Amino acid sequence: MHKSFTLALILSLSTFSAFSQRESLDVLYYQNQLDKIYSICEGKLASNPDDIDAKLWMGKAKLKEGKSQEAFDYFEEVSKSKASNIDHKCEAYTGMGSCYFFEENYKKGKSYLQKAFKMEASDASRHDTYKRMLLLGSEQSFKDWQKIESKHFNFYFHPEHEVVNKEIFISERERAYERVNIFFNDNKYNLPKKIDFYIWSTLEYSNQVLKKDIGYVDPLFCVAHTHREQTKGHEITHIISYNTIDIEIESPFITEGTAVHFDLTRKNKLKIAKENIEEINYPDIKVIDMWKNWNSVPRKISYPVAGEFIQFMIREGGKDKFLAFFKNQTFENGQKIYGLEWESMINKFENRINNKDGI
Repeated sequence: MHKSFTLALILSLSTFSAFSQRESLDVLYYQNQLDKIYSICEGKLASNPDDIDAKLWMGKAKLKEGKSQEAFDYFEEVSKSKASNIDHKCEAYTGMGSCYFFEENYKKGKSYLQKAFKMEASDASRHDTYKRMLLLGSEQSFKDWQKIESKHFNFYFHPEHEVVNKEIFISERERAYERVNIFFNDNKYNLPKKIDFYIWSTLEYSNQVLKKDIGYVDPLFCVAHTHREQTKGHEITHIISYNTIDIEIESPFITEGTAVHFDLTRKNKLKIAKENIEEINYPDIKVIDMWKNWNSVPRKISYPVAGEFIQFMIREGGKDKFLAFFKNQTFENGQKIYGLEWESMINKFENRINNKDGI
């Protein structure tokens, strides 16, 4: 009885420890702290060279860093290891397929993802694979889409896309790419791959298939899912800024604001923000509150305010300061980069937004 209880306790603690470590690695991955993931996993592999979970995390981290060949090697090891269970193999094949997509070998990428999805793995593992298939356009729903290549894009048009003139549509996105790319890196650096740009027929249909609203992007894979009426520059900005700036800490107030600023619509964001604030009688804007509580602010307020704030930052401090700040998108880093000007800049912006008289 005593031995059984002790064994059960040890197994329980071991399971809890493994779960806690997976949870902490998830957080580190989300926070882009890849060096810490490497340190943890390399330590685990030093003591146990057959640690499958550690190899999978190494693969995921390497892929996120853009090192697709190194990532592939880890995933392939897992796929061939006798220590791997069916869920491990499913995740490994999903990873290998993703690496091929990253290298623009779409045929092999699709093949590996489909192999992963056909495995008799757990529902959770197959669901993760299916989400990746949807993201990368390798699910059955995409089989009749028309592909058109341009200099920086692979465009995929749904059969009922309703784009009147595809040539104009494509040239507008190419011009948007050039404008955004010049700002972020003076055209010195190419993205790791062309942007896979999907144009859905309707918002309702895309939501039915993807189970989420468009437009959205995955900047790691340079993928954008959009609708014909969405702005020319928003999604492109997310992808270019992610791949050309070594971002340490992200904030949606800054990343979304930057994409709104570079949406190339020429809309007066200040006017839109003020009108929307007045329409719903929203309280006076406090930059630090919106910055740190982004999801609690209505979208019709947060997006135009953030877009106007980015324009204000660039106008007041210049491009170089903004790009230096963009690496660490915290309010505190703003204080560090802009120095004594920061407080007066914030006050000036808040007065400008909250002033009901004039634009």
